[in-house]
Amino acid sequence: MQRPDAARTAAATAASDSGGAADGAKLARRRLQYKMHQRRHRAKQKQRIETLEREVHELLAEIASAELHSRRLRSVFASRGTRAGAPARVALEYFSVYEHGFSARRWADQERFLQGVMSSAVEGPDYVGVEFIKHQWRLYGRFFASTRYDIQGYDVETVGDMTVVVVDAVVSIRPRRDGVTTLCPSLAGHEELIQAVIGSPIVVPGKYRFIFDAAGAGSWLGADLDFVSALQQTFRSLENVALVMRGANLSFSTGQVRCEAATSSSSGGGGGASPPPAGRRSHTVDHRHHLDFLLAE
Repeated sequence: MQRPDAARTAAATAASDSGGAADGAKLARRRLQYKMHQRRHRAKQKQRIETLEREVHELLAEIASAELHSRRLRSVFASRGTRAGAPARVALEYFSVYEHGFSARRWADQERFLQGVMSSAVEGPDYVGVEFIKHQWRLYGRFFASTRYDIQGYDVETVGDMTVVVVDAVVSIRPRRDGVTTLCPSLAGHEELIQAVIGSPIVVPGKYRFIFDAAGAGSWLGADLDFVSALQQTFRSLENVALVMRGANLSFSTGQVRCEAATSSSSGGGGGASPPPAGRRSHTVDHRHHLDFLLAE
């Protein structure tokens, strides 16, 4: 039989062994938890470093793009007052895009061009808004069988942060028959004069003024046309010229079709012109946009 003291000693030893095993298991779990924590920490650090590196690359790319844009702007600003500058190129491109007037096939491209180079609030002698210019060209497509621009020359001036481009050009226009009777209703019943107008183009000399703001957008577009001389060449008579101009739905100084009158006169003619957009001036013209004012000392 085992002695009581020996039994107690054996029990204590067994308990001690059991407690040591438990402590070892706890320590192993803690070590495993620590390793897992370290792995997660390293993974987060790696992900954070990768994110920072990506953001740094993106920022460097944005800086490079901004510097390139800045150089281009400085280049444009430095050359804007020259014949090779961006404003002059845009003005000449306008005459290239509309060299043959409104195009039934390319009208969407033509209007995208206007939208891209003109301010939405571009002004003229008696209109406001790029939509008005678009509508004028649609009316020209309706009332004129052919339109052709020939540039004679151009000048560029800078006034403060604005750039003024003045283009001398000749526009040759040949109206359709319904265009004649709509735009010049006084010719109704004068078949000989109507035939003279639609038989050959009317060659109209003029000056076209573009003003571009500091951002390079077109803020003004206006024409100064010599229709009287052109009509005199066509009719060889001032009396006939006066008859043509009487009650006309066309401005013989700017070439602008008077939308409301022209649309009203042509209604019922099949297909009519689309309603004019809101863009007719109802306020005084800003004389700061006139070339004489801008160049005055």
